Amino acid sequence: MAQNQWIEVEFRGNDGQIYRLQQIKSRIENKIELIMLRAAQKLEREVKLVIRSLGLIKTGSLMSSIHTFVRYQFGLVEGVVGTNQIYAPFLEFGTGKRGAASNYPKKMMPSWYQYGESPGMRAFKYMLIAWERKKDEVYAYVNMEFRRLVYGR
Repeated sequence: MAQNQWIEVEFRGNDGQIYRLQQIKSRIENKIELIMLRAAQKLEREVKLVIRSLGLIKTGSLMSSIHTFVRYQFGLVEGVVGTNQIYAPFLEFGTGKRGAASNYPKKMMPSWYQYGESPGMRAFKYMLIAWERKKDEVYAYVNMEFRRLVYGR
C-alpha cells in the first residue's frame, strides 16, 4: 500500500514581500468595495427619482428608507440598494390578481413572494424601472473602474 509522503519547505527572509503582497491585496479589496458602493449609489439615486415620479410619496418613509451598502456573498462583492420598509415588496411586485397581471419578470422576483386571490394592487416596479434605466451606466462605470484598477488607466 502506498504511503503519503510530505515535503516541508520553509522559506526565510520573505516576510517583507509577503507583507507587501498583503498590503496590495487589501488596497485592491478596498478599491473594489468603493467601486461597488459608488455603482450602487448611482442606482439608489435613480430609485428615489422613480419613487418620486410614480407618486409613491405619502409620508416619505419609503424614500428615506432606501439605502445602499456593500456585502460579501460567496466570495463576491455586491453593491446593494434596498429598503427595510415592510410594505416595499408589495409596492414593487403588486398584490393579488392585479399584481399578477402586472407581468413582473419571474426571474427577478423572490421565490417566497405570493400574489394571492384578492383583487390587490398593481406592481409599481420602482426598483425594476430604476434598474432598467441605469443598468447600462452602472455596468459601464464598473467596467471602466475595473480597467483603471487593473491597467492603471
